[in-house]
Amino acid sequence: MTEKTCPLCSGKLMEIVSGSDTLVCDDCGMVDPETKTDQSDGGDKGDGSYSSSQTEDQSLKTEWIRDVEIKDSSDENLVELLILVDEVALELGFDDEERVRAAELATSAWENRLPHGRSMDTIVGACAYITSRENERPRPVSIIAEVLGEDEESVNKSYRVLITSLEVEVPLTGPDTYAYYLGEQLGIPNDVTRSVEDVLSKDIEISGNPAGIAAGALYLAANARDHDITLVEAGQAAGVAKETVWRKVSDLRESEVGEGCLTQV
Repeated sequence: MTEKTCPLCSGKLMEIVSGSDTLVCDDCGMVDPETKTDQSDGGDKGDGSYSSSQTEDQSLKTEWIRDVEIKDSSDENLVELLILVDEVALELGFDDEERVRAAELATSAWENRLPHGRSMDTIVGACAYITSRENERPRPVSIIAEVLGEDEESVNKSYRVLITSLEVEVPLTGPDTYAYYLGEQLGIPNDVTRSVEDVLSKDIEISGNPAGIAAGALYLAANARDHDITLVEAGQAAGVAKETVWRKVSDLRESEVGEGCLTQV
């Protein structure tokens, strides 16, 4: 009988756990889409080819499969958890240090049996959110939830469970800390983003979603510099409605930092 080979690199396929139906390539670490227990729509394109994002993270999958000594289905679940961490980290633009930190949190959660009775996706989302806040470059929790296909409240619940159970101290994050990520997503020049960060780091008496406030400030500053972005685009980057961005724009115009500071950056 012809031995089944990896559809991506033609390497040898092996069982993750003895007796498991799930096969993984011993060379590139790819989970065979035909045997994966929980298949997603993001794998092969249906024509035998694979997306660039899928190819991109094969080395990350290989690391976890080789680093974790798989003895039973519980260890297999840990590998799947870490693979998901890597995929989300890539989607959110994490650097290697952030990716490793998110994996450490996910491993601690697994060791404390926190995924039991909870969605693995929300646990990973919580790990990503904690990591980005610790690094003072937070990603909006609504964006993290969207990447994972979960609702925001479910990710928030898992976040609260993790910081309590793992005794993690997460720093407070103001609107200024969201400017870097949102500026990148919106393609705003770095000098404009840095100036917006400086303005938002001052005491601003505006309440509400900090990512929404940052989006409003970037909207004002970018358009003043002929780098046009729309309310819809700003809202999508921050994970809020365009109406929320508009309200924050109005609040900023009325505040002491006001339109003057932001339109002169």
